[in-house]
Amino acid sequence: MYVLQIVNCEKYSAMSYRNKTRVLGIDSLRGIIQDCNGLVIADNRMHYRVICYPNKLGNKQEFLTTLFDVLPEMLTHQEWTENSIYNNNRSSFVLIKHADWSTVIKIEMHFSEEKGIEVEKMYKRFYPYSGLCAHILGYLSKSDPKKHENQYIGKAGVEYIYDDGLQGVTGKIKYEVNHKGRIIKEVENIPPIPGKTLNLSIDILLTQYVYRCLQLQKRYKSASVVIIDAQSGEIKSLVSIPSYDNNLFSNSINNTEWKSLETSLFHRAVALRVAPGSTFKLITALLALEQGIIDPNNTLSYCRGKVLIGDRYFKCWKHSGHGYVNLDRALASSCNIYFYDLAKKVNVDNLLSIAGCFHVHKNKSAIGLIEELGSVIPDKLWRMQYLNDSWYLGDTVNLLIGHGYILTTPLQLAIMTARIASGKEIIPSVLQNNNSNKLVPIEVLETNLNIIRKAMYNSVNAPYGTAYDCRLKSIDFAGKTGTVQIFSSHNKDIKGSLPYHSLFIGYAPYFNPRYAVSIVLERGGFGKQSAFVANRIFNYMYQKGYFN
Repeated sequence: MYVLQIVNCEKYSAMSYRNKTRVLGIDSLRGIIQDCNGLVIADNRMHYRVICYPNKLGNKQEFLTTLFDVLPEMLTHQEWTENSIYNNNRSSFVLIKHADWSTVIKIEMHFSEEKGIEVEKMYKRFYPYSGLCAHILGYLSKSDPKKHENQYIGKAGVEYIYDDGLQGVTGKIKYEVNHKGRIIKEVENIPPIPGKTLNLSIDILLTQYVYRCLQLQKRYKSASVVIIDAQSGEIKSLVSIPSYDNNLFSNSINNTEWKSLETSLFHRAVALRVAPGSTFKLITALLALEQGIIDPNNTLSYCRGKVLIGDRYFKCWKHSGHGYVNLDRALASSCNIYFYDLAKKVNVDNLLSIAGCFHVHKNKSAIGLIEELGSVIPDKLWRMQYLNDSWYLGDTVNLLIGHGYILTTPLQLAIMTARIASGKEIIPSVLQNNNSNKLVPIEVLETNLNIIRKAMYNSVNAPYGTAYDCRLKSIDFAGKTGTVQIFSSHNKDIKGSLPYHSLFIGYAPYFNPRYAVSIVLERGGFGKQSAFVANRIFNYMYQKGYFN
């Protein structure tokens, strides 16, 4: 008795208390997500589920007969339903996980007096714009059912990053029960606290337009577009195609559906590693200017369409050649020969260092998306580590024009463009009004940046520019095309065109830049094809007053 009453007093008191109390968890409503204009892009939609309590059913066979008669679709699960009612050790189970309104009405009509069946109001995540921003929003998945049967947690995108704030706080009701488990009275009621509203920098209507631009060109099976505020770093659009319907994850998704989504789940805008191609010439040119290797007007190259370096010919895209070109012409017309001539003068480590200032480096950005990848930055150490080989002059030649082993992402290209446009260390964010701190200027001469910007302007607006056909009358924008060959010329695609990735980076307006864009059309042809997409995007933004 002493051991029972004194030594183990607290232990048995706690056990006794647990035996006479029951706690029911109450789910909190997940916080909604809004775009920069207050449009709801992630919401909670009410639905119903049907719970069955086998031990509370009157006549089980009569119940089953009526159930299959009223809801004949349940016959497809007849064996499971019967086993669950007759052989289920649990006090309750979910009979119908997602019941529509007509089902609810039928149950209420035919089983209103039945204590063993109950309709429960639930909420599930709903994405009104589904595929338009599936990658940026992500999706939900069930947490550990042992801890909480109905709790869903973020598994990708901002749903994952900001899951703690969106979850809210679960409430609970505590009951006192008798020895048979029947409720005597309510002891405590703590209501749930809804999750916080999350305001994103994403503009869903702009994103919708971008998405349609890409869909209109049916040959672009895989593409990505990033639009970033060149003053604040706020991401306005982050589009990847193919996309997927993230509403699928609000219901149960089977293995077949999951496998069909594997390609679509890939977030190309932040995780596709692609050679930057001629867009990287801007960085090469900036280094050459900073170190006094070239004079923008007086350093000339003569382009014959190819040049011999060592024992190998390196070609320009224009096989007939550009003739004499200075820096402006070399960038605007994207002449390779001008940059090949710099191969023996440029230090690779210095080039990669200045590229890092414009966020072309192996580190991820501050955007926070778990899917994001950094760049592949090949230097002498990288080549020895991964290829077990030395660095050759040919490697430098390829690097200067954004080819060879260097790989970057569409997001990093957009950040690079915004930094060139603004001259500041733009830090990307998917949250609205998140970058309140004063941005730090990049440590390069403004005069040199202006030379690069002018060449980007001429690339679009001068007759010798590669994107001249894509210029706009409504607004002046600057940019740079890029073309990345992914196979040799004898490997043709289905339509007979050479397999190239098409790239374009740009910003608008040319004076007082507001927005920067990067576009990658996989197997999309030459860089001009991406420039046409930029043309439509900037024209739409002008018409809708984005530049006011």
